[in-house]
Amino acid sequence: MQQRSTLSISALLLLVIPAMTWAAPDPTSEAGIRKISQILNRRSSTLDEHQGNMRTALKQVQTFRASTPTPPASYLGTAALLASQAQFNLESYHEALGEVDIALKYPLEKSQHALALFIKSILYQQTGDELKAISVLYSLKNTFPNDRITPQAWFLLAELLAGEGRAPEAIAVLDTFKSLPASAPMAAQITTTQGNLRLIGTTPKAFSTTAMDGRTISLAQYRGKVVLLDFWATWCGPCRQSMPEIKSLYAKYNPKGFDILAVSLDHKKSDVEGYVMREGMPWRQVADGRGWRSEIARLYGVTAIPTTYLIDRRGNIAGVNLRGKRLEDTVKRLLKKS
Repeated sequence: MQQRSTLSISALLLLVIPAMTWAAPDPTSEAGIRKISQILNRRSSTLDEHQGNMRTALKQVQTFRASTPTPPASYLGTAALLASQAQFNLESYHEALGEVDIALKYPLEKSQHALALFIKSILYQQTGDELKAISVLYSLKNTFPNDRITPQAWFLLAELLAGEGRAPEAIAVLDTFKSLPASAPMAAQITTTQGNLRLIGTTPKAFSTTAMDGRTISLAQYRGKVVLLDFWATWCGPCRQSMPEIKSLYAKYNPKGFDILAVSLDHKKSDVEGYVMREGMPWRQVADGRGWRSEIARLYGVTAIPTTYLIDRRGNIAGVNLRGKRLEDTVKRLLKKS
């Protein structure tokens, strides 16, 4: 089962311990760690199977911790990191944070310590504490400036800064990677994100297409409203997680001039129709069934979801990837403007 979700997709990939090495190898403990990792990395064809693998991995972690003799401290730290991955994939973010904190109490190798901080920042993001996530990412940068996850960490940092309305700071963060070759990991996403941030204050790219209801839809139809252009999919965990917040925002501010135009990156229109009906999502949807090849997604250079653009009454982009309180505060401020 492949899931491509947030900017933190790179982090999801890195949650698998990439190269497990220990200063004092212990063959028995190493075998136990690799067994947990193998369970976490089993391919799953359904969500139930995927979640089952994560629960099996957590049971294996418990078994490992109860081993006799007790595994060396460094291995227990690695086991906690693997447990955090399982909890993360089960969307049990607070439990995952607890496991990361356990891991950080042990003498981790440098690469694993950096990874633990990266995971912690993502978990703070998922639990709505962006300021703590930003603080952890700056700590990671200062402590491990040359670690291989630095580009991913800075990329997430830029996303969070943009969400807090700190676009110039976010652009400066991404400028750190000007020297990256075009073929380098994250290079394309970094370039796209810098472009998105520089879009603030500009007019969004116009489009006109057929909505899921069969009628024509365009951004021009929303002129005079504050509109959230939302790229999402039913298979995107963070998209689903944010849905109660988005629905609440719509219910609260739609009567005052706020609206949502959603663009689904699903491959089946029926998946979107069923989800929209079950969730009670009254705003209009574009679902052309082309996934990442969606014409509008390609027009906007979308490489990760959820991706959102908040557009003011005059038709200019006022924010990119705003979430939580920052999104609501910006919507309120824009609605007050004539």
